[in-house]
Amino acid sequence: LARGWGIAGLEQLVFNQPVGTATGDILWVGGDGSAKRYTKQSSTTWLAPPGGFRDQIIFNASTNEYTRYLRHGIQVVFDATGRHTETINRAGQIAEFIWSSSPVRLEAIVVPPVGASNRTYDLTYGSDGRLDKIYDPGSRAMTVTITGEKITAIEDPDSQTDITSFGYTAGQSPWMMTSRTNRRGYTTGYTYSRAPVGEVSTPDGPTCGPDSGAAL
Repeated sequence: LARGWGIAGLEQLVFNQPVGTATGDILWVGGDGSAKRYTKQSSTTWLAPPGGFRDQIIFNASTNEYTRYLRHGIQVVFDATGRHTETINRAGQIAEFIWSSSPVRLEAIVVPPVGASNRTYDLTYGSDGRLDKIYDPGSRAMTVTITGEKITAIEDPDSQTDITSFGYTAGQSPWMMTSRTNRRGYTTGYTYSRAPVGEVSTPDGPTCGPDSGAAL
């Protein structure tokens, strides 16, 4: 995609954690940037950290796949490299994630139910290798504008005026988002106090921050 961006619902496994040790834990990374470390219990089983439902990742040697077992029977399947290939919901319906081999990138998402027509979302990329468009099952395109490795605008299908745009700090690395303007033209601004978000200004007026008495 672009630096700092991911696809919500798309997961990844990073093996042999922590780096430089023989511990053999697995780092799980979600599409929203969340992450947690699964501790190795055996050669085929890893356990989520305490603090909530402790799901497991189990390796199946016959398929060479890793499966994350969640509550209510939900499963997330990964290939031997840690790429997310399937999500199986509680009804047994499967969403597939299709990857290209060279270069390695997500090409399509096929959603359930099986047998229904037009189930595929296709992702296309520009000559720079960055995400360009996402086509829905009706062949309508959502266009992504990337400038200098930053997503600056997302244009909705069927409308060149329904655009969500993003502003960033200038001349800094890593870049931090300073504004988000929605399709109706309302802007939410963000200011920072060193690393974390220090303040959020909303379109209807209130400013939220650690000293404002309002929750972020």
